[in-house]
Amino acid sequence: NVFIQVGAETGLAGLLVFLGLMLLTLRDMRRLKTALKSSDHEMRDELNDLLSFIAISLIGFFICGFFLLPAYGAGLYILVGLVVILKRIAQANDILKGSDSESS
Repeated sequence: NVFIQVGAETGLAGLLVFLGLMLLTLRDMRRLKTALKSSDHEMRDELNDLLSFIAISLIGFFICGFFLLPAYGAGLYILVGLVVILKRIAQANDILKGSDSESS
């Protein structure tokens, strides 16, 4: 299990950082999804599709993580990075407003 692996190798502090990273990523994905639903921007459909693909990939990672040990592979961190990129694109196009002040 990926969570047991991270907890055993890095301790409680490392597990909390790992879980925090996952929770922040999921929170940003939820905010993006909500903002995209209420947006009429021309890139809305493409960003929504990319967000859905990333969500499916994260679900696959966590299902795989219950049976294998992929915690330190690059796949998870690439997906997290893609969510950050989508968030920045949405902010640059005024699709996602006010998220910097909320996350501080």
